[in-house]
Amino acid sequence: MVSNSSFSNLTNTFQFSLKLLPYMYSIKKAILWLYLRPVQTAEEEEFTVLEVNCLSTNKSLRTRKVKLERNSEGKGKWITFETTKLIKKRLIAKDENIPMQATANNKYGVNHIVLLSDYHESRGYKPYLEIQMVPNRRKRSKRGVGLQCDATKVENRCCLYPMEVTFADFGWNWIIIPSTYRANYCSGECDIKLLQDYAHTSMVSNLKQNSSQIICCTPTALSSLSLLYFNDDAVIEQRDLPNMIVDSCGCR
Repeated sequence: MVSNSSFSNLTNTFQFSLKLLPYMYSIKKAILWLYLRPVQTAEEEEFTVLEVNCLSTNKSLRTRKVKLERNSEGKGKWITFETTKLIKKRLIAKDENIPMQATANNKYGVNHIVLLSDYHESRGYKPYLEIQMVPNRRKRSKRGVGLQCDATKVENRCCLYPMEVTFADFGWNWIIIPSTYRANYCSGECDIKLLQDYAHTSMVSNLKQNSSQIICCTPTALSSLSLLYFNDDAVIEQRDLPNMIVDSCGCR
């Protein structure tokens, strides 16, 4: 996931919004990306001191000296700052916005960081926050889970099997997070001979033996999946879709 920045009227300041981060996911890594404009003359080819401060904590990230050099393509360079601990702490403190200030002025007072929203380069070179997220471990109840199997286990009884679903395989490229999730599925037989460990199922099976109803291996508990996606107006939204994950299986 990449979080874009917005700008304030203060010099060299910008902020990131964390409002849309899915609550069912945890931050694995967060990296701040800053773009430095290329130098134009030989006199500008020198070390520039790059400073970044988090305004909400009044703490400075690691100051870095960057050597700016001319090149034939006239391209600048991207500089990264590790911000994982900072972002995690701000989330714990329930800060929805992370204001920052950055400077990279040379001895002539020229700011090499692309920050201002009205600058002609800013559309593709504004600061952004790259956030890698992982699903939180979901706690399962020990009661009513039923059998859990995998491809290495031979099991004829009704069982819960893991299954990974990738949204891109369905053409659902509008989903940002997660790109892949474990949906799971149910499979197996519900023959009474195989279900002696399930008293309720055995009883129900006996009652239905003389009827037209068939007992099938089916989900008995499902949970929702939190999504971050683009709506029809290309605006990022968050939504919880119910019954997207199979948590347990049984015969009904």
